[in-house]
Amino acid sequence: MSHIEEDVARQDIQNGELVNYLLKPFSYFWMKFFEELHYRLLQGFYALIIFSIFSFFFHRLIKITDNLQTLVLGMVIVVLALISSHLFKMIVGLLAFWTVDIRGIFNLVDIVILIFAGFIVPIDLLIGPLTKIANALPFAYMIYYPVVVFQEKLSLNQLINVVFMQIVWLTIFISIYRFLWNRGIKKFSAVGQ
Repeated sequence: MSHIEEDVARQDIQNGELVNYLLKPFSYFWMKFFEELHYRLLQGFYALIIFSIFSFFFHRLIKITDNLQTLVLGMVIVVLALISSHLFKMIVGLLAFWTVDIRGIFNLVDIVILIFAGFIVPIDLLIGPLTKIANALPFAYMIYYPVVVFQEKLSLNQLINVVFMQIVWLTIFISIYRFLWNRGIKKFSAVGQ
């Protein structure tokens, strides 16, 4: 999960450092993506080390797929999840164009993600309508499904459905991001040095 929203909102928009990015010939989105990527790769590397140690001692409790097709689709799902979570967090950060204090929005987003991404309870164990809501929202496709795909809990059709839903949400997020960026950049003003 990307955590770029606070950087975008506080440093770039509210403190005016967005000007530094506007003068560069690269997309703001991709510059922020690659700024965040090394943190996520390092975090993933640490998680693999901890997971390897844990699986060494508790190998009977952990089931990881050895199916090549599932592994390849799993990697596609992980990459799409990272990009969609980054897009979503960029959208949340861009809301700072229209707010003075964005902490309340950050807290609300964190609570919704905790509930509907499978952090507190796996989505399969949620009560009836909450499962449908979780599957309709994008958060499970960012967090929950990228994890369970490697546990071989999903059939090939379910994996394809996950990829399809991720593409749908990516398309929606791209549209929202472009809209907010184009509107927000017109409102943006920074004090020069």
